[in-house]
Parts: sequence; structure tokens; C-alpha cells
Amino acid sequence: MTSEAANTAAALATAYLLGSIPFGFLLPLLTRGVDVRTLGSGNPGATNVYRVVGPMSGLAVGALDGLKGWVAVLAAGPAAAVTGDWVRVAAAVLAVGGHTWPAWTGFRGGKGVITTAGAFVRLAPWPLTGAVAVFAFVFWTTRMVAAGSIAAALVLPVLAFSLPDPAMTGIVRGATVIVALLVVVRHRSNLRRIIGGTEYRFRGRRR
Repeated sequence: MTSEAANTAAALATAYLLGSIPFGFLLPLLTRGVDVRTLGSGNPGATNVYRVVGPMSGLAVGALDGLKGWVAVLAAGPAAAVTGDWVRVAAAVLAVGGHTWPAWTGFRGGKGVITTAGAFVRLAPWPLTGAVAVFAFVFWTTRMVAAGSIAAALVLPVLAFSLPDPAMTGIVRGATVIVALLVVVRHRSNLRRIIGGTEYRFRGRRR
């Protein structure tokens, strides 16, 4: 294997392993002795942590989940400079995949929304900004995090393909479709509950 190929492989492996760090599982376990996978929705993500452990823990998990996506893309920069920008794009997708299917916890992870945001901050800043705005609007009007997440995921590739941005390559646009589909598929049970009128409406921490 050439050094170029080795560096690329290392960057991609690093992206997956960073994405796989289960902050939503580790933080509540280390600080409160709580396994969030057995409480609330059972999802080891920021929203469930917020609801069953507390706002500070939920916000901390959200920040860390976004940061690991951002760092995964940043760490792929040197390899991308030699091999091509597709390495950064692949790192973004792998970071989201790692969060969704983390090797450390039996491939049982979160739904990838915040890690997607962190990973695409540099790759597709304007489409991401629009998607975040859509999330905020839908969440504000419905009080459902899942509804906002699904709406934002669907809007992200639409904006990526619609906005005139010469700096955004076709592979970046294609990657937004992949992560959007992944996020929507991971929310399929939430979507069924939204349609059935039984999805949880967020009002903060459960008492």
C-alpha cells in the first residue's frame, strides 16, 4: 500500500471511529450512573439525554456529537489535499454512519442529526444553514424534535442542489442525499408516531 493510500485509509477509519464515540451513552453513565438506552425512548442521543438526565447533559452531548463530525472532516483534510476532496466527503458520511452504528456499543447508536450538522458545516454551509432554519421552524411550531429533524434532513439535499455555489462539488451534493436518507430511515418509527398523532411533544425534562 502506498503512503497516499495508507493516509486515506487512516483518515476514513478515523472518521468512522470518531463518529462512533457514544457520548450519549458515556456521559450519563459516567456522571449519573445511568444507561439512557434503558430510559425514555431508549435512543442514546442528545434529545433523550436531555429528557431523562437533564438539560446540561443533553446540551453537552449535542455539542460533542456535532464536534466529532466536524473533527472527522477536519482530520481528513491532509489526505484530501493529496487524494482529492472526496476524502473529506467520505469522512463526513462515515462519521454519521459511525454515530448511527457505533462499534463500541454493538452498533446501536443515535439518529445522526447533530453529527450530520457538524460534519457538513464546512462542506455545505449554506444548505446546512437553511436546514437548521427549517428544523427550528418545524420544532417551534410542532414541539417535536423528530419532525424538525426529518424536515431538515429532507431540505438539506434540496438546498444543496438548488443553491448556486461553485465551491460545492457534485460529490458533496450527492453526500447530502445519502445522509438525508440515513436520517429519515433512522426516524421511521418517529414518522409512524407523527402520522398516528402519538409522537412525543418536547417540553423539556421529564419529571
